[in-house]
Amino acid sequence: MRNSINALASLSICTGLFLTAPAAAQDLVEPAQSAQPLNADAWQRAVSRELPAIQRFRGLPELRFGFLVDTAGNVRTCLALPTEVDTRARGQALCGALIEHARFQPALDDEGNAVESVFVANFAATAPVTATSADLAGVPIL
Repeated sequence: MRNSINALASLSICTGLFLTAPAAAQDLVEPAQSAQPLNADAWQRAVSRELPAIQRFRGLPELRFGFLVDTAGNVRTCLALPTEVDTRARGQALCGALIEHARFQPALDDEGNAVESVFVANFAATAPVTATSADLAGVPIL
């Protein structure tokens, strides 16, 4: 995991491969009600903890992930996806933290039964943190 974080720090992003068998995606049906995230704030904190301090200082590009959500509301598979701005998928190294922490109310079929589904999450770019000498001295900027 440390090597993945180091690669993320030096490149700002990583790409990855979808490791779920294709049959799993083909078996999915369109749910009557989509999966709903339960703790999106916890995702942000978990991902932030996975980043080295220098990356938090530099900021992150816009990120997009596809999650395969199981019937219990857990993320079974995570895949970094391209964004509208960038045709490369970025952030695959963050999938471990997202799988561990992201929870959903599962998608439901027409009869109200929980079903597996795909959820696409978009994360806005984060601006780099900048500090002035006044900030570093503990003097508030007005």
